[in-house]
Amino acid sequence: MSRIYFLNYHYIINPSNPLQKDIYGPSLDSFKSQVSELKSKFQVIDPNKITEILNSSNNENFICFTFDDGLKEHATLVRPFLNDLNIKGLFFPCTCIFDDSIAIPQVIHYSMAILRINPLFKMIMRGITDLNIEKVNMNEFKTLKTKEKISEIKNLFKNLLKHADSIRLADYISNEGIKKYKANIIDDIHLNKDDLIKLSEDGHIIGNHTHTHPYFNGNITKNKLIEEISFSKKIIEKIINKEVLDFAFPYGIESLYDILSKDKIKNLGLLRGYTTNHDINNNETDQLQISRVSVYAKDNVQSIIRKLKINE
Repeated sequence: MSRIYFLNYHYIINPSNPLQKDIYGPSLDSFKSQVSELKSKFQVIDPNKITEILNSSNNENFICFTFDDGLKEHATLVRPFLNDLNIKGLFFPCTCIFDDSIAIPQVIHYSMAILRINPLFKMIMRGITDLNIEKVNMNEFKTLKTKEKISEIKNLFKNLLKHADSIRLADYISNEGIKKYKANIIDDIHLNKDDLIKLSEDGHIIGNHTHTHPYFNGNITKNKLIEEISFSKKIIEKIINKEVLDFAFPYGIESLYDILSKDKIKNLGLLRGYTTNHDINNNETDQLQISRVSVYAKDNVQSIIRKLKINE
């Protein structure tokens, strides 16, 4: 049976970009090296043929490159490189970025990089007060180590706050911190509508990543999740004038059906859903729970192949 291995990228770091100095992700050179070497080892799939190949009885290995969150470097760095290699990728933007809102993960990451951890924490607590958000227990924050503080801030937005309050607090930090650092900084962080159109016109597939990047297992109702998916789908389809059939779950998630039924997802007009479960995809794979392997800053081709479980 044929197998497709999906790689999932977020940030691609350009060392000459001072804004990305403290953003965590593979460097542009590392990314190029990974794609080029993996292209020499596997057939790179045309994303339009994912379902056809997964349903095939052929015994072949394919690889596919996917990119989440609608980051600017996906348009300025990734797109021209993939085009030069005649590779088509899958791109999953959050659609709030087309409404001048920085997506929640990028608010967290860039505010940590720009403001630093402790000043960011003070701004978070001030924002909770100013916005009359229900208080959360962060009393032990000051005693935590740096990595623990980072995890605690991420957990605040993912789990502790209602998602509606996470959006309000993220906008507060964005407006009071990130956007004051540099004018029009969103244009340096996220791609825009023209970028999305060019990706689509080049033959890359544009998928749905919700509107505001909620955590599906977090503090949000099922009805709101459905609204997030359907609203985002409509926005993208209006921009690129094509049907959107692919959906990547924010933060990955392990089991879709603990949250939304297969019928509800299909009723939203989606054929394929992508998680970040590290597993192999073949003709037995539920195509609403396709597995992807996340690629991080320290990964190389050897570590990626180990995570893909190629030899299992």
